[in-house]
Amino acid sequence: MPSGTSINTAKSINWNVENGLEPKHYMNGSRVIAIAVPLNRDYSTDVTVDATSELADTIYNQYWLGGSTFNAMLALEQSSTKNCFIVMSGCKVTECSTPSPAEGVNEMSFTFKANSVIATGSDAVQRYNPW
Repeated sequence: MPSGTSINTAKSINWNVENGLEPKHYMNGSRVIAIAVPLNRDYSTDVTVDATSELADTIYNQYWLGGSTFNAMLALEQSSTKNCFIVMSGCKVTECSTPSPAEGVNEMSFTFKANSVIATGSDAVQRYNPW
């Protein structure tokens, strides 16, 4: 979204990671894979929002129809000491519902895929295991 834009009317957000593992089968008499070779991961985010006309216009026209890329961040905060930030760059909208001109709340769903992702988190718990 435009830099610094915060979407406070999100109704649901689903963040998906596909590991892209390719199983290697060799002709050794076994049906079990020998090794799973990691390929590129695919990251996608599905969002449903009650969109304002400005947000719906930006998502639909600039990012869906226009094909512009953007950077996004998911901030997951439980408290001041427990949080996780998922930062995505090179995001591109791959699916988008057409905004409805009807009166009332304009619900909109869209999916975007990220080129690269980095996550950072903090937790005040020093150890989870007794050893």
